[in-house]
Amino acid sequence: MGYELTAFIGRDILTSVPLEYPAACVIPLRYDLQMIPLTIAFWNELELRNTAGSHVHSEQIGEIIIRTFIADFAQQLSETEPIAYVEAGFLGGTGSQQAIIWQDGQVALSTATFGFGAINQVLRYFGIQANDPALQDEFIMVGLGQCRYTEHWTERNQEPQANEFLRLLQALAQSEKELRELRPESPIYQFAEEHKNQAEQQLREFRQRERK
Repeated sequence: MGYELTAFIGRDILTSVPLEYPAACVIPLRYDLQMIPLTIAFWNELELRNTAGSHVHSEQIGEIIIRTFIADFAQQLSETEPIAYVEAGFLGGTGSQQAIIWQDGQVALSTATFGFGAINQVLRYFGIQANDPALQDEFIMVGLGQCRYTEHWTERNQEPQANEFLRLLQALAQSEKELRELRPESPIYQFAEEHKNQAEQQLREFRQRERK
């Protein structure tokens, strides 16, 4: 059997992406990580929005060749917090992984491996550390083995528990967006701030329930 994944991995910054790109689907992983699979629909939306009909360019980062509009998107998000782009492809136990991490608008890591390893390096960068990698590595710990193909992750996101978590994350992202756009003296500003605090509290409670 095969395995294929193309995605962005990060933390809370990814939750704001669907506000601008409706085709983006945020998947909650374990250990407070988030993932947006680069589905066909999201790929097309990113390409259309960021190339504006011009020729699509690629660039090389380390050993990895990546579309420039994908690199630019990740680089922009990384101004707030680290963002990783990951790829994996396996068939019959043979394959490869590659990954790039951006932080503060700069490439922090670029790695490509035959077999496993590149995605685990990304997860360690985010602070995930397997106690016994031979038994369970970081890839399995965060839940990346739950679906075999990029397009299948959107189906998993329809589960009620995932929907609740995503709703809370997007409510928080929306309130933060409103606070950035409003003036502190605006009468709506206090309401948006209260909404943000409420969303944060509900998210903390959700994560506490999940850890029990």
